[in-house]
Amino acid sequence: MIGIYCRISKRKEEGRDVSIAVQKDAGIKFATKQNIPHKLFIDEGISGAKGEIADRPMFAELFKAIEEKKISMVYCYDQSRIERNSNIWSLFVGVMLKNDCKYYPEGKFFDLDDPTNRFFSGILSLSNELYSSLTSKKVKAAIYKNVMEGKAHGLTAYGYQKNEKGYFEANTDEAQIVRKIYNLSIKGIGVYSIAKILNKENIPTKFNRFDGKIKRKDAYTKEVYEYEKKKVRWRGNVIHDMITNTIYKGIRKWKENQIIIPKIVSDETWENANRNLKHNKKKAGKKVHYHYLLNGLLECGNCGSVVRGKRRLKGHDNAYKCVNKTSYVSSKCKDSRGLSIPRLEAVIIRLLFLNEGFRETLLKVPKNTISESEHIKKTIAKGEAELIKCQSRIKRLQNAIEFQELETDEVLLARLVKAKKERDSLVDNISSANLKLSELNSTTNKKIIHNASIEVLKDGNFEAIRSIIHSIIEKVIINHTKKNKGGRFVISIKFKRTDAVTHLTTDWQAKKWSYGFFMGDFGVKQNKFDQGRVLLIDEDDFIDFD
Repeated sequence: MIGIYCRISKRKEEGRDVSIAVQKDAGIKFATKQNIPHKLFIDEGISGAKGEIADRPMFAELFKAIEEKKISMVYCYDQSRIERNSNIWSLFVGVMLKNDCKYYPEGKFFDLDDPTNRFFSGILSLSNELYSSLTSKKVKAAIYKNVMEGKAHGLTAYGYQKNEKGYFEANTDEAQIVRKIYNLSIKGIGVYSIAKILNKENIPTKFNRFDGKIKRKDAYTKEVYEYEKKKVRWRGNVIHDMITNTIYKGIRKWKENQIIIPKIVSDETWENANRNLKHNKKKAGKKVHYHYLLNGLLECGNCGSVVRGKRRLKGHDNAYKCVNKTSYVSSKCKDSRGLSIPRLEAVIIRLLFLNEGFRETLLKVPKNTISESEHIKKTIAKGEAELIKCQSRIKRLQNAIEFQELETDEVLLARLVKAKKERDSLVDNISSANLKLSELNSTTNKKIIHNASIEVLKDGNFEAIRSIIHSIIEKVIINHTKKNKGGRFVISIKFKRTDAVTHLTTDWQAKKWSYGFFMGDFGVKQNKFDQGRVLLIDEDDFIDFD
């Protein structure tokens, strides 16, 4: 079989490089003339100067096919398609000779075993490498020159835009908001309060310029969530970074250089705001780190959002609350209610660590290991396939940026950042899926449940107890029903590697709990809970990890 290798350094084919279509057409004509089956290997948007074979996915596939004796002839439009790196050329020649594979640049046989041919092809390889290096230096020099002249490079900061010649200029509407932020800060308003003001006035953020979504990883579950850019709102840390950014007083920092650009605020305004910044912080005292056993497991059954622990030295907050109940985002969760942290944790600990009958019942519940295992394997395979495509896209974008003019760089840079975030997310998801797969066997399940013993509890080690709880429980959904006097909670607990679900109910005081095992109806709100055992929670059940 003939392996037809095609490569182009960037997506924009016209003018600077031989298009993939031209290369592919010439290769297919050659294979047809030889009357030999062919296979295409196409690396699009990837530089030949890359020093690792793995950086070029289809080139790596070609190598593998040659070593497996599936390819006996290699066609390319010219040697520069194979490489612009002398080390890669040496590796290519080595694998071709070792596997007795014939080389046909431009459709003409080229004997790689001939010393003279190897000598001249080596010189050509060095020439290709030199061309690539010189081109790269020219592009970098052009970027450096343009940036030092005050032209915008990449995404512009909020308040700025590029004019027709590529220079920084103030965006009239956004610049007014920047000045408003500085003036509010000088008046003594803190950054988070400023963010609330801007959100209340529905002032667009920088992200609101763009379509699409951004991804955020949950610090506890490692799950990746997507948010529409159009709905991104102002946050205190963003306001803080804007106030401390020298760009707004006309000094843009790029590497170790300071470039003068148009000012949005005066030097005096910038200095006053930064001098006053630390005085605007609330006197919250020493920051206290709290332990939350159940963060990462809890979900609000009323709105579907995440539930997080909230404690404060000042005030009365000591509850697991829906994030839509505690944050200043526009969508509020009106029906949910905070549930006492010590009482909810105490009932979970009582069930898993102190109730032997509960653990034995959990072990007897049928396991759904087979179906779940197959699902996870498919998830891993799909993720790995997407990862290969994502890595290929990153290489194409990196190469495109390297050879693009400065004026067209912004969009490509945004795509590259997005692709890298997607890659990192895929790697994390694949890793998590592999971990879940390794936990699925029944012996692991039994060991984990048996480890939830009184001895672990006596140690009072937060991480050990938290690890066991998270290894047994998959998710906890908290539903709250309002009543004239207080309200009622229904908590649904789904356990890992089994079909087991436990529903618990309690009133707003959370001292008396009812519980029982169910098979299914996970997360369904129940107004009545007449069956099940009763647990009474008192102060002796609380563990203070702080």
